Amino acid sequence: MLLGVDVGTTNTKVGVYTKTAELLSHVQAPTPRIKAEDGYEYFLPEELWQTVASLIRRATKESGSEILALAVAGMGEAGVTLDVNDKPCFPIIPWNDFRSKTQMDELLVGLEPNAWYYITGLYPSPIHSISKWLYLKQERPEVWTKTKTWLSVSNYIDYRLTGKMVMESSQAARTMAYDVNTNKWSTKLLKHAGLKPGFLAPIVQSGSLVGYLSEEARKLTGLNEKTAVYAGGHDHICAAFACGAVEAGICLDSQGTAEGLVFGLSRPAKPAESAGFAVGPHVIENHSYYLSGIYSAGASLKWLKDLFDLESFAELQSMAKQIAISETPTFIANFLGAAPPFNRADARASFLNLKPEHTKAHLIKAVYEGIAFEIRRGVEAFESFSKEPVSVLRMVGGSAKDPFWGLIRANTMAQPLELAR
Repeated sequence: MLLGVDVGTTNTKVGVYTKTAELLSHVQAPTPRIKAEDGYEYFLPEELWQTVASLIRRATKESGSEILALAVAGMGEAGVTLDVNDKPCFPIIPWNDFRSKTQMDELLVGLEPNAWYYITGLYPSPIHSISKWLYLKQERPEVWTKTKTWLSVSNYIDYRLTGKMVMESSQAARTMAYDVNTNKWSTKLLKHAGLKPGFLAPIVQSGSLVGYLSEEARKLTGLNEKTAVYAGGHDHICAAFACGAVEAGICLDSQGTAEGLVFGLSRPAKPAESAGFAVGPHVIENHSYYLSGIYSAGASLKWLKDLFDLESFAELQSMAKQIAISETPTFIANFLGAAPPFNRADARASFLNLKPEHTKAHLIKAVYEGIAFEIRRGVEAFESFSKEPVSVLRMVGGSAKDPFWGLIRANTMAQPLELAR
């Protein structure tokens, strides 16, 4: 049987599948996260590894199967700094942490946004890894001087499973230090940032064999020495592959803490011809993607739930269902800036047309609708740029499991909506 791991911003999931993609077992747990004394939140590398190992053991036991191979997907941009003993020397800074805005602004001095975009397929934003490397170098030099290697979160789990260090290409492409034109680390950009490339692991194609389980990993996971570990990839891009979003016409809508719109392309990426969409290597060789979305989709709903001190998202929905579309204010869903192709790091969320009679329920319904309309805006931007009609949206993630979300999307989008299970 085959096993997949998805290290998400909110939850970490593990599933066991047959070779024909039948799901045999599925388990999940919150991704370990703390708020530190410095006021920032972090993921914890060791606790994350222990969580993944425990979930693998549980899922395998529930399936009653021998695991032949596994792969790890996960959030982009975030990663682990390892010292000369290959031990974590700092917690994981979340991808949606904007503490490195000052460093991102510095990187734009002498190299304007389009220059970065034409090399990396990304417009500059503090979410990308290179600004956080510079942050550590400047603000936490005691950490950076100890750093020998940096690995993306999913590739860190690969390392803990096998003892091998690699950077899968769709994850490397989210660092803003990867040249999508050559499929190599960009020595030009690293030099511009004052960073030497030696701390970055070799790049491999998704699907490449990383290695086999180490003795420690076998003890913790319950798997055997024959289990092969293959490179996974960026979670949204892995989902696009699973849903057939590999060429024009089919759009993946992958919803979690952030929401990604993935449009597949059956040729390598060309940033200079991509109209501001994020582009990078697909997990299928010789394919690429256009990426749009919202940095704070599920996060906007969590913000509301916490703000109104509600017990659950079900309670959030129950309140929203009471309100008709014509009664809501307008919500602009850009808490963390406008994502590609709009690329406005300074954009912010807002409510418009508020009236004294609006209640908490009106605001909740407005947030659901605002997220859906922002997704529609991304699809329409792609159609306008590519001259290719989007024939169907395939939805995965939290929204795909939720009839209420599906109804809002179906009422908002101009395309048929399919829910991936």
